[in-house]
Amino acid sequence: MKNWMEVAGLFLKLGTFAFGGPAAHIGIMHDEIVKKRKWLTDQQFLDLVGATNLIPGPNSTEMARIWEKRR
Repeated sequence: MKNWMEVAGLFLKLGTFAFGGPAAHIGIMHDEIVKKRKWLTDQQFLDLVGATNLIPGPNSTEMARIWEKRR
């Protein structure tokens, strides 16, 4: 399980500094979660992106919610 403060800090950073809408957020999430921290594989990340396309609302917001539940 990831450290709660590290997860909260990452999403605080995303919410504060990430501009450009859901597409930009997803790109930044990929860099942070897959490439830098290696919390998910590329395939797991793509599965989350695919699942969020089925849910109404901004993809990046729904993706963060789903990922948090999987943690």
